[in-house]
Amino acid sequence: MAAKAATAHAGRASLWFWGLAFSLLMVAAAPVAALLGILLAPSIATRALDRSPKHELSHAVLLFGGVGVARPLVRLLSSGMEWAPAIGLASDAGILAIAWSSQILGGLLMEIVPLIARIILERRLKLHVAQLTATRATLETEWGAPPRVTAPD
Repeated sequence: MAAKAATAHAGRASLWFWGLAFSLLMVAAAPVAALLGILLAPSIATRALDRSPKHELSHAVLLFGGVGVARPLVRLLSSGMEWAPAIGLASDAGILAIAWSSQILGGLLMEIVPLIARIILERRLKLHVAQLTATRATLETEWGAPPRVTAPD
């Protein structure tokens, strides 16, 4: 019970920290914050909805989101952090597509890669078990040992 309360408290503290950081960013560089808020919307939504203790999914989505946001952010910073370029970049369908699709790809990879790895490992394990079973049967016949009775699969 205490661990659950500590986890909830840590989650609230983390949310409070990110709220404070975003508020400071809004005050210091409002066009940058607005652009990041729009381009990183899937990351923000994933972080808000991710209930896992370590937030692995939201971390992967944010990592891939950073890749999709880097170029527009550099373009905005080189243009002087004005509102007009920020609005132009945020309303560009190509930039939105790259930023959001990279975040979606990060989320999909986070979910699909463990499944694919599990399937591959299980397949390799079954092949290895079949090889060992065949080797055992060969050795039993060579040595004249009675076959071992095992439970059916």
